[in-house]
Amino acid sequence: MTKLKNKITEKWLILICCCLFTGATTGTNTITGLFYNPVCRELGILKGTFNLQSLIGTAVTTTTLMILPKVMKKVSLKRMLSMAVITVSICYVLDSFNTGVAGFFAVNMVRSFASSFYNSLVTFLIINSWFKENNGTASALMMCFSGAAGAILSPIISGIISNQGWRNGYRAVAATVLIFSLPMILYPRNLIAADTEEGNGDDSSDEMLINAPRNGVTYVVLVIFLVTCYSLAAFMSHVSGYCEAEGFSAEVGAVALSCNLVGNMLFKLIDGLLGDRFGVRKVNRIILALPFFSYILFLTAKSSAAVYLAGFLSGAANCGAGLAANLIIRDVYGNARFGEVRSATSLFTQPAYALFTALAGYTYDFTGNYDLMLFVFLAFAVIQVLMLELLYIRKGKGLVYRTAEERSGA
Repeated sequence: MTKLKNKITEKWLILICCCLFTGATTGTNTITGLFYNPVCRELGILKGTFNLQSLIGTAVTTTTLMILPKVMKKVSLKRMLSMAVITVSICYVLDSFNTGVAGFFAVNMVRSFASSFYNSLVTFLIINSWFKENNGTASALMMCFSGAAGAILSPIISGIISNQGWRNGYRAVAATVLIFSLPMILYPRNLIAADTEEGNGDDSSDEMLINAPRNGVTYVVLVIFLVTCYSLAAFMSHVSGYCEAEGFSAEVGAVALSCNLVGNMLFKLIDGLLGDRFGVRKVNRIILALPFFSYILFLTAKSSAAVYLAGFLSGAANCGAGLAANLIIRDVYGNARFGEVRSATSLFTQPAYALFTALAGYTYDFTGNYDLMLFVFLAFAVIQVLMLELLYIRKGKGLVYRTAEERSGA
C-alpha cells in the first residue's frame, strides 16, 4: 500500500515538472509573435522574411526529431534535457545582440536543433509512461500550462519590449526558459516510469501491433489531418500583427493574444477531461470545429470585443496541434506506437507550421492585411474535421495497420 501511495504521489510530482517544463518550451514559443513588429521596424526587415527563420529552423527540427528516439536510447534523458535547455537559453540571449536577419537565421538554427531534444514529444512520452488511466486529463493539465504560461508571460514580455526594447525582451525569455526548466532537470529520480522501462507499460494489443506495418491510406489521412492542424495553429503568432493591420492598438493586440492563449489552455483542459469520459473522437469533433468560426470573426471583426472573441476561439486551433493531435495519435495507433508515429509525422507537421507562419507574414507584407490567408484557413478548418471523421471511420473498420494477408501479398 505504501509503495502504491508513493508511486501515485510521484506521478503528480512528475506531472508538475512536466507542466513547468511545457511552460518553458511551448509556453515561450507562443509569445514569439510579440517580437515581429518591433524587430522588423527597427532593423528594416520584411515580416515575411523574418518569419522565414522558422522555415530554416523547421528543417533542422524535422531532421533532428527523426533521430530523437535513437538519441534517447543512448543518452541520459536528464543530460539531454539539461544540455538542450542551456543551449536554448543562450540562443535567446544571442538573439538580443542581432543586428540583421542573417544573425536571427543562424541563431534559430542552433536553437531549433537544441529544442528538438526537449519538445512536447519528450514530455508526452514521460506522461504516457506514468498515466495509463486518465491519460487525457494528465496530458491536458500539462499542455494547458503552456497556455497559462503564455497568457501570463505575454503582457509581461510585451511590457518589457515596450519599455526596455525587444533586446531585453529576448533576455527575459531566456531567463524564463531556464527557471521553468529547473524542476525537471533537478528532479532526483528517473523521469520515465520503471514499469515502462521493464517493458510492462503497454497493453497486449499494443504489444501485438508494435512491429505491424501501418496502413498506407490511413497514414495519409492522418498526415493530412495533422498538416491542417499545425497550419491553423500558425496564425497564433500573427494575432497581434492582425490587430495592428486592422487599426487596433498594440494593447488590443496583446490582449487578443492573451485571449488566444487562455482559449488554448481552456480547450486543452476540456479536451483532456471530457476525452477521458466521452472519448477522444466525440470531444474533438466539437473543439476542432471552433477555429472555423474564429476565422469568420477575424474577417468581419469591427470591435475589440469581436477580436477578443476571435482570439479566444482560435485557441482551439492551438489545442488541435498541441494536445488533440497527440491524443488522437495515441487513441488510433496505441501507446506503444505513439512515439514512433509522432516522430515520423513531424516530417510533415513542423514544415507546415513554419510555412504558413511565413506565408501569413508575406500576405500582410504584400496586401496590408491577412484576409487571403484567413480564407485559406477557413478551408483548412473544414478539411481538418473531415479528416478526423475519416480517420476514425478507418479505425472502426480495422484499417489502421496492414493485415497479415496484405503483408504476405506485398
